Amino acid sequence: MIFDLSNPVLSLDGEPIKDGNTDKLLTVSSLVINALMTTYKDDADCKGEEKLKRFNISESAMKNASQVELTSTDVAFILKYVEKAGFSPLAYKRVYEILEKKE
Repeated sequence: MIFDLSNPVLSLDGEPIKDGNTDKLLTVSSLVINALMTTYKDDADCKGEEKLKRFNISESAMKNASQVELTSTDVAFILKYVEKAGFSPLAYKRVYEILEKKE
């Protein structure tokens, strides 16, 4: 399934959120990439195959955020890391609503 991760992250009142102190908008792809590329305390136990999957999905999201092809397994994998990243409930929800879209 193709996903558009280029969507801006919206605040509770529906306004796009800026990425830090820049003029750029925070996007779903940036949340996904940050979650997947972060090093976690338990990464020493993470197998190389899983690290490569994290990299490959991140690279795909970076190259063409509006057309990222993901399987249902990939979606569950990403959501696991977005949860692990400790983002706010709002950030998790914005990623979740894009990735859990129905065909």
